[in-house]
Amino acid sequence: MKVGPVRRLGTGKAMKRLLTFAIAALLMMPVMSRAGTAISDEELAGVTAEAGVSIVFTDMIVDNTTVTSVAWGDTDGFTGYTSAGWLGINGITIANAGVNQTASLSGLMNIDVGSSGTLTILKIDLPTVRLGQADIQANLRISNTADLSVGDDLCFIRADDFLIEQTGTIQIRAH
Repeated sequence: MKVGPVRRLGTGKAMKRLLTFAIAALLMMPVMSRAGTAISDEELAGVTAEAGVSIVFTDMIVDNTTVTSVAWGDTDGFTGYTSAGWLGINGITIANAGVNQTASLSGLMNIDVGSSGTLTILKIDLPTVRLGQADIQANLRISNTADLSVGDDLCFIRADDFLIEQTGTIQIRAH
């Protein structure tokens, strides 16, 4: 069975804006780090502070999100049904439920690297990420096209006042 291209929820303009902002912030870190005053080797030897990077998000808002379709497919079908087939959602509408934001970031993000002597870990404390509050509507559809432009609707999906708020920590290490 061959699996066709996967479209993921969140690959729209809002996710691209968020990714662009994150990349820009990371690329600017070396430039910002050069903005200080140079210190001598002797002064540097006396420094015993904690190292890390902190990024403050002050109500960073992403809005006007659009998702046309999200589909999962099998490009070669199965015995007796050998053409491609797709299942997914289309006709998606995301309406802000009385607020002018689809996603927002707020708070402090800390990035640190530490080692226990045998294991080194990258630790990222995340800011508060809020997705929603939105009214979401879509059709669940089976189709012979990946964009779900034609096909049979199986049901209608509706989620009113959809809201996700998340904080936490990500740790990255080799295993």
